[in-house]
Amino acid sequence: MSNIIQAYQQQGGVFITPPSVLIEKLSRVKAILFDWDGVFNDGRKTPSSGSGFSEVDAMGINMLRFSLWLSQTNKQRIKSAIITGETNPSAFAFARREAFDTVYYQMKDKTKALEHFCTTHQLKAEEIAFFFDDILDLSLAQKVGMRFLIQRKNGLAFNQYIAEQQLADYATSGDGGQYGIREVSELWMTLNNTLPEVISKRMQFKGDYSDFITQRNNSMTTNFFQLKGEEVLPVSVD
Repeated sequence: MSNIIQAYQQQGGVFITPPSVLIEKLSRVKAILFDWDGVFNDGRKTPSSGSGFSEVDAMGINMLRFSLWLSQTNKQRIKSAIITGETNPSAFAFARREAFDTVYYQMKDKTKALEHFCTTHQLKAEEIAFFFDDILDLSLAQKVGMRFLIQRKNGLAFNQYIAEQQLADYATSGDGGQYGIREVSELWMTLNNTLPEVISKRMQFKGDYSDFITQRNNSMTTNFFQLKGEEVLPVSVD
């Protein structure tokens, strides 16, 4: 494993938390939260269109969720949500397609979404992993157990601040437009020694993977919430 860790570092990934500690922290994760802009994409959009996502990252998330499903004796779907400060139709469509539990949007204070998510699913903040990229995410990042910064190479001072304040555990070499989510997903599966099994079973598309994808797609409906004043309220999204 030391060789692959060195490869990630040589590529530009930064282990703010030592890999040995990361492994222990990852073992406690029961849910995954994602920011949208700058994480699934490079953050650029126009007034008439939202920001999209990459199928490369989508596959990484799917395989990561499968690996976490495999690691459980009771084979329960890991909880997942998107928390975005804006209205992103692509995020809505992605969450539904990938059977995420929740989308929180127009969430300028993302800690409100965290509190709601933890209460709804009976989770502790330290049991949550968070993928993020910018200042709006930091109040949430400082509360959860595992933090992945989708790093921008030109954000030198910001990246240094994150490292000095210990607001992330790993900072990616690839940014939101360069498959940072896929980078973290494969690193995570490498650290918990599931990557070969996950790839092999995904190739077969039967057995465990078939059971996982059936449970994932049939067991829930994606719920949408918006911050209105100080309250997190359910909303209907077409």
